[in-house]
Amino acid sequence: MNQETSDFPKKYLLTERFQFFWMLTCAFLSFIIVVAACSPTKSMTAEKPEERIQPLISFRKSPCFGKCQVYMITVYKDGLAILEGTDNIDKTGVSFAQVPAADLDKLKKDLSALSWKEYKASYFKNIPDLPSTELKFYHKSDSAQTVRSNTTLPDELEALQKSMAGFTEKLVWTNVMKKHEVNSPNNLYGEIQVDMDSSLTPAMLETRFLPYGLKVKNRISPYMNFWLFTYDESAIKPFEMLIVIRKVHGVRLAMFNKKLDARED
Repeated sequence: MNQETSDFPKKYLLTERFQFFWMLTCAFLSFIIVVAACSPTKSMTAEKPEERIQPLISFRKSPCFGKCQVYMITVYKDGLAILEGTDNIDKTGVSFAQVPAADLDKLKKDLSALSWKEYKASYFKNIPDLPSTELKFYHKSDSAQTVRSNTTLPDELEALQKSMAGFTEKLVWTNVMKKHEVNSPNNLYGEIQVDMDSSLTPAMLETRFLPYGLKVKNRISPYMNFWLFTYDESAIKPFEMLIVIRKVHGVRLAMFNKKLDARED
């Protein structure tokens, strides 16, 4: 018997083993593919619509004859903060940030400890040059108490104003509108242009923001995931709507639609 003949059973055995392992590998890969295809994927369309954002407190500083900071900051119950900077502040325009959980918890505890019914609606001195402030505490979504002042407030309210003013520097702000954009007469505040990546569809945003009546108006570009939306302006303020859309993962751009200037002949 020659060498080739004597090796035949050994070669045949190796071939059989290779085929067996190959079939086992294919079966395993097929199982993985089937499981992956049948597993539910997380989609915004399967999620419940977001609850409406609810303001917690706002703090406004007004102009004076000098270079006083002019802005308003609003903190919402979920920790969203919106800053509208007007003058003499680094962050002009409209920006948003997220208040850290520890700071938000402290703010809520401080607010609940205040005896709001004991405060006057205004604390004013008859001095025109003094800048004024305004604290507005939202007891409920449809009820708020306002305290305006251009002089010293009770200590606890002074501390609250200091905390709110400190957020303008402490938080990490994302700008969504420059000052000149805010003041543009061409803004159509009821319409928002949204550019999304491939992970989002217009239907996903409509489902997510159902409480605000968000609806697609038309597609802006046939080659991009770029759409024009409308919303219920009685359900949410324009800057709030712009920002909650901008915060969605996968949204690359959100901006108010604009009127086109008529061309001169």
